[in-house]
Amino acid sequence: AKVCGSDGAYFCDPYSELSFAERKNLSAELVSLRDRHLVTCSSLSAEPIDQRHLQNFYLGIVLAKELKGVSLDADSLKEFGRVIMAEWNMDAKGGAPSQANRCPNRALLMVLPAMREAVLVSDSCEFICEASGGPRVQTAVLSALDADPKNVSSAVLAGVRAAYESLPNSVMRGQVMPPPEGSQKEVESPVDNFGTYLFVQRALFAFALGAMVLSLMVATLVCIFAPGLAKGKGPRRA
Repeated sequence: AKVCGSDGAYFCDPYSELSFAERKNLSAELVSLRDRHLVTCSSLSAEPIDQRHLQNFYLGIVLAKELKGVSLDADSLKEFGRVIMAEWNMDAKGGAPSQANRCPNRALLMVLPAMREAVLVSDSCEFICEASGGPRVQTAVLSALDADPKNVSSAVLAGVRAAYESLPNSVMRGQVMPPPEGSQKEVESPVDNFGTYLFVQRALFAFALGAMVLSLMVATLVCIFAPGLAKGKGPRRA
């Protein structure tokens, strides 16, 4: 929307905290990081067709400020953030919610520069949330604001990059995908079974070879001693 100055990204700066160039740069960075970072959705890993289901991780940004008569405590900010995420529908494709709505692949970072406040909101803690990864994001934003209170753009960018760096089980586009959870045993098991199969086959072959050699030895001994034994057992003359 025009009021957000987002340039197509999930980003809103209604009070023009950033310049046009800074908004454009931040929007481009959000799109770039979203397209490059894929998360493995464990809730979809049991699907028989695509067991390593990957989705882009969407991070939205809202720059806000304290308004007279409006409570902006942490709980209110979180609730406001959830409303924005629902309104933006960040994981939708083509105007309709995708099947990824079962995958918590979205979060929202709210920054209030004047209040020196940064709040991270997400659907769950599977990838990132206030308790997991959130402190790192908040520290990145506030440290940058402390270093240069007027450079809000750098503070927001620091928080965005910290958020994507905090994502566990993520894959850069083009990298080899991680195996699905629990698949390590499934991968190793056939190898172990094949090794056992080889050992058994070799043992059976050795046994068969030994039996054949023993049979040949017995046959040779029979051929050598059988005529003598036959003569010794012939009829005696009176």
